[in-house]
Amino acid sequence: MSTNYRNQDKEVKELLAQVELSYPLLAARVGVMKQHNVKDADKVTFTTIDLDKGSVVPSLMHPEMTEINHINAGTKSFSFRPYLLGLNYRVSHLQSETDTSGVISAAVRELSVLFDTQTILGTRLNKGLISTKSADNPFYDVLTQDTTLKAAATAEAKIAALKAVFQKIEDEFATKNSARSIDIYYWGDSLTALFNANNVATDATILAVARQVFTIPVSFIKLPKLALQQKYIDGAKANALPATDGMVAVDPQSVRVDYVQLPAPVASGENEEEEYSWYKMRTGSVSVLPIREAGIVLQTVDFTVSSGS
Repeated sequence: MSTNYRNQDKEVKELLAQVELSYPLLAARVGVMKQHNVKDADKVTFTTIDLDKGSVVPSLMHPEMTEINHINAGTKSFSFRPYLLGLNYRVSHLQSETDTSGVISAAVRELSVLFDTQTILGTRLNKGLISTKSADNPFYDVLTQDTTLKAAATAEAKIAALKAVFQKIEDEFATKNSARSIDIYYWGDSLTALFNANNVATDATILAVARQVFTIPVSFIKLPKLALQQKYIDGAKANALPATDGMVAVDPQSVRVDYVQLPAPVASGENEEEEYSWYKMRTGSVSVLPIREAGIVLQTVDFTVSSGS
């Protein structure tokens, strides 16, 4: 069997130029990205530093000083499981017409959605934006679930309740993190409808009015529904989205995103004997982890109305 790999770098670059990457990835925005080679190890272990803020008391230093205050810090270990996910495509030379770049564009788009699913929900092996909380992670804050928004009957009441929720989120960052800006990712039909509802008094959306409570720059990003489905990724379904609506606030400078391979075509070639061309598309595992206090702050919102209401 004869296989011609051709000029791989040139072929893949040409293919990338033709592929329409129509699905923008969230991962690059979520945090500081660090790539790993899947061949290096079956598990990457790293540590974060948990600083005792009460011990940060600087000494006044002068030439005669013999004693300098020391800070206390503990470390916590976390792991990332690197692995690859791939799709292969081959097309016969006997076919008269084939939209190869269109097929590969569609395949890379599907891998991109899968990449975001891992980034947002996490899997049984790696943590995601919404599932990264664990007993040994002090940097992921979960605020008390809000029930005030569902009780607000008028636009003014909704704005007041939403401002209170936003103020609670900002206070969490202000006291623990001092973030210069944050991104708020949100999901849920009821919360989205509330954000987009018009406030007649100001001829602006409720979100546009309520967000003015923030004193630092804030961006609101709706999580794509495509990426919120529990797809099979590493032998099991991705983690589930919380049953309620909600939002997760992120300081991108306080979050680490470990990954193996961004979704892309990586190789192509020909089998001259069998008369077909082949193409390989790859992505890989992703893990999201806050590395400083209040790196991620989760706020769920309960809109359910009890049967007795």
